Amino acid sequence: VAPYSSPTAGDVAYLKVPKSTKGYHLLGGFSKKWVSVGELDENGCIGLRKFQPIENDAIREDGTIVVKANADLSLSAGSRHGNSSCSVLSAVKLEKDQIYKFTYHPGVKSCAISLVKLNPNGEEGLPIELARLKDKITKFCK
Repeated sequence: VAPYSSPTAGDVAYLKVPKSTKGYHLLGGFSKKWVSVGELDENGCIGLRKFQPIENDAIREDGTIVVKANADLSLSAGSRHGNSSCSVLSAVKLEKDQIYKFTYHPGVKSCAISLVKLNPNGEEGLPIELARLKDKITKFCK
């Protein structure tokens, strides 16, 4: 799977994302946290190989990545620690020239994601509703 690359043309929005992490802990073994972005097809689906992981070097100095605006995007995040893992997949359409903050909330038995629109002064505004993607074996759909 190719890592995420920002669009070079068209309408864009800005998405603050958490950095990916990975490591090893004496108790628990390997751990990893990740975020990925993808574009849904005309049927509102995304194939397993279309999720593009966001590498830390793709994140700009202000903590954002540039994404397509006015397009059906998938936003996903997850974590793995030892033998346990959790991930959440969602779909959303972001408005042109707006800034959003995407957050991953790992938990012991579950995990969650959230998205808020940021005000021009950088303060968090209203939460944005995310559509959950359903597992269709070889792809995920709205």
